[in-house]
Amino acid sequence: MIQINITIDTAIALLSLVLAIFSILYTFWSNRYSIEVDNFEYDEDREHHLVSIDFINTSSKNLKLLKIQFYNDEKLVNPINFDFEEYDEIKQQGKLDYENPYSFVNFNNVNYEKFATESILNKIDLPKTMVPNKEYGQCCYLSDNPNKVIVSTNHCVSLFSKEKSFSLTKRDN
Repeated sequence: MIQINITIDTAIALLSLVLAIFSILYTFWSNRYSIEVDNFEYDEDREHHLVSIDFINTSSKNLKLLKIQFYNDEKLVNPINFDFEEYDEIKQQGKLDYENPYSFVNFNNVNYEKFATESILNKIDLPKTMVPNKEYGQCCYLSDNPNKVIVSTNHCVSLFSKEKSFSLTKRDN
C-alpha cells in the first residue's frame, strides 16, 4: 500500500504551481491577437451590390489588416470598378442603358488581385494598421452578394493561422 503524506509546505507548493499555470494561461489568452466583424450591411444600390462592413481589433496590440476577400459559396467575389458619381450624372441626363446596367463597369484590363484591395467607392487602402479596440469601416461595390469574408493579418488571429473567416448574414432592421 502506498502512503501519501501531504504537509502544509507541499500543499502550498502545489497551490503555487496551479496559480502559476493559471497565470501563464491567462496572460497568453488575454494578449492574443484577435479581430471581429460587425455591422455587415448589404444593399442593392444603383443596380449593383453595395456592401458595408466594420472590422474591429479586439486585441490589446496593434494589428495590421493585409487583405480582405469576399466569397459567395466558395466563389471569390471581386470589387468592381464602378464610378457611382458618373452613373448618377448620366442617369440624371436620361442616358442610362437599362438593357446593360453594367455598362459603366470597366472589365477590360482589370487586375483583380490588385483590385481586390482597391475600390473607387472608398479607396480600400491596405495594409491598414488597426489600433486596439478601434474599428475600421469598409464599403464597396461587389460583383455579387457575399456570404463570407476572409481577412488576412500580419499576426495569427485564428489559432495558428493569419487568416480568419467570418460568415456574413444581413441584419434585420
